[in-house]
Amino acid sequence: APHPRNDSERFLFRQLYDTLVRVACDGRLRPGLASSWRLDPTGPTWVLTLDQAARFSDGRPVTSADVLSAWGEPVRGAALRPWVRRFVRSMVAVSPRVIGITLHDPDSTASLRALANPALAIASRRRGVPWPLGTTGFRVIDHQPRASRDVDVVTIARHAGDGRETGAEPSGLVRFFVESATDPRDRLDQSDHPEQPVDLLVTRDPAVLSYAATLPGFRTAPLPWLRTHVLVAPAREPPRGSGLSAMDP
Repeated sequence: APHPRNDSERFLFRQLYDTLVRVACDGRLRPGLASSWRLDPTGPTWVLTLDQAARFSDGRPVTSADVLSAWGEPVRGAALRPWVRRFVRSMVAVSPRVIGITLHDPDSTASLRALANPALAIASRRRGVPWPLGTTGFRVIDHQPRASRDVDVVTIARHAGDGRETGAEPSGLVRFFVESATDPRDRLDQSDHPEQPVDLLVTRDPAVLSYAATLPGFRTAPLPWLRTHVLVAPAREPPRGSGLSAMDP
């Protein structure tokens, strides 16, 4: 965390770690940790202002220094981490709440969407805390690592913004079961298990969807923001005998 390696981690980490900007389902930019942005008229740099309400789960405000720390190499000063360099050319802290970021294609407003990539989520690491502190309304309150059943159980809960869970008991509690080789249909069969109930399962497997349709306690719903992008390169010919054409998915 907070850099996802697969769809499951991407779904979980998105509940904990936010990016500077977000991209809505219609492709438009929306505020994230940054409340506003503008292109510097004197140079190819985007100037982003952090939201005053942006907080880590321990209650600390998110500052430009935190962004520098999250994106920078800890032993190389101002050098950016490898995955950050894929999107960002350079950055500088203008003030505690203002950041100057130069992208690889700084003149295009569309290029600013790169800052919504989950790889650029902001987190803060603390000594003795296994999970980096996030910036959303949730925090990890329990993590049971993989054991004989090869299952990670991660429990998150809503926090009050000052590092304390709200109420006598954690509110908004959500438990994630991260499994590597288990058939999701087996998990659906345990949906009424008192200790490991299943309320939501995200899957792309048609067999799992068909099986869920036979169970009275579940209904299926497509996620409208999932899209498939096809890259067509007319100038490139496929290998002879491959049976592929430029328009094959």
